[in-house]
Amino acid sequence: MKEGYEVYEAYLKGHEEEIEQGKELILEVKDYDNFVRMVVKAKVAQSLDALPGAKPLWVRDYAEDIVKHTEPWGIQIIEELDEDEVEAKRFDEDLAGKKGAQNR
Repeated sequence: MKEGYEVYEAYLKGHEEEIEQGKELILEVKDYDNFVRMVVKAKVAQSLDALPGAKPLWVRDYAEDIVKHTEPWGIQIIEELDEDEVEAKRFDEDLAGKKGAQNR
């Protein structure tokens, strides 16, 4: 069984610069300990070693059933957020909204 957390790549797209700079992001992740999805404020890095004290973060692709990377990224969760008060934005939702507006 995998350890750590899982995130869909759509939450990371468009945030490459913030990730490189070590800035905090709002993400929806799944905890592999209890399989619960939660919204968190966290720092992520493209490798586990690049973020001291990080836990493994597995990135899934758009098929939602294939692990995108064979090696995990790293995640440091700063705090768990109330999903009713904070929205984790997905890149593909923004893209779908723009395409829908063009079709009108």
